[in-house]
Amino acid sequence: MNRAQHKLMTILQKINVFQGLDPYDAERLVHLCQSKVFEANTQVFKAGEPSESMLVLITGKLKAVSREGKDLAEITPGNSIGEMGVFTNHRRSATIVAVEKSLALSVEKSLLDALLKQDEGMRAVILQNVVDLLADRLADANQQISELQS
Repeated sequence: MNRAQHKLMTILQKINVFQGLDPYDAERLVHLCQSKVFEANTQVFKAGEPSESMLVLITGKLKAVSREGKDLAEITPGNSIGEMGVFTNHRRSATIVAVEKSLALSVEKSLLDALLKQDEGMRAVILQNVVDLLADRLADANQQISELQS
C-alpha cells in the first residue's frame, strides 16, 4: 500500500459509517473508492435519484438542499454523503451541491454490497454504525421538532 492509500484508509476509518474497521478491511474498502472532483456550484446528487453511490468528502465544502430549494446542511471534510440511501435503497432525499471546489471519495453501492456479502464481520460492523447514525439523526430531528413546538 502506498502513502496516499494509507492516508485514505486512515480517513475512512474515522468516518462514522466505517468506524471500527480493522486495517485489512479499511484497505479493501480503499480499493473500491474512486476520487471525484466537483467544481463550485456543481450538482453532486439530485433529490429523488436512485442512491447508487456514497461519498466521503476529503476537501472543500458541499451543501444539502431540500426539494423546495431550502438549504438544509453544510457538509465539511470528513463527512459522508449518501450513505443512508446506499444501505436502505431509498432514493436521494436531498440535492447536494458543491459550494466550492471539492474532492471526495466515491464508493459504488454495487461494489460495497459485493464486498459486504463476502465478509459478514465487516458487514456487521458497518450496519451497526449505520443503525447508530440513524438513531443519532432521529434524536436530532426529534430535538429540532421539540424546539419548533416550544
